[in-house]
Amino acid sequence: MEAPIYIFEPDTFKSTLITVVFAGLSVAVIAFLYFYNKKEMSYEARKRKGLYSILLGIVLLLTTSTAVLNWWNSFTFKPVKIYSNAIEMPDGVVLFENITQAYIYTDRPPMLTSPPDSLMNYKRLLVIDELPKASHVVAEENYPILDILEKLEKTMGK
Repeated sequence: MEAPIYIFEPDTFKSTLITVVFAGLSVAVIAFLYFYNKKEMSYEARKRKGLYSILLGIVLLLTTSTAVLNWWNSFTFKPVKIYSNAIEMPDGVVLFENITQAYIYTDRPPMLTSPPDSLMNYKRLLVIDELPKASHVVAEENYPILDILEKLEKTMGK
């Protein structure tokens, strides 16, 4: 492929922040477990020591798995590139001739009551539908979807 006309880098600050915070919490829990199990205790405290150690172990498991899985997920964030005849999304390349529709979808979860829109924080997604019934989706949380859609329509000539 030729050189891209537009390149949109993902915003991974939130993902990186979550990874760093939970990795720090994991280290803090490990240090607390180490020092908690090293100190001398009375008989009453020793009876509760096992329960507290199990609870801290569960907290350690949750914080470590959150940090590792969030770090692993950060590798799926790749730049969106627009070429003269195609767009490269994080999950594949889509030729302009295969695009049936490109639009911004607002995810409104079903609710029993309908609060005012000003109180809700809806997720917005850029959806690019491809001919053989495939969809490519990127979230506004990680990409500038309004700019991507504007540049895509400009490049496609619509």
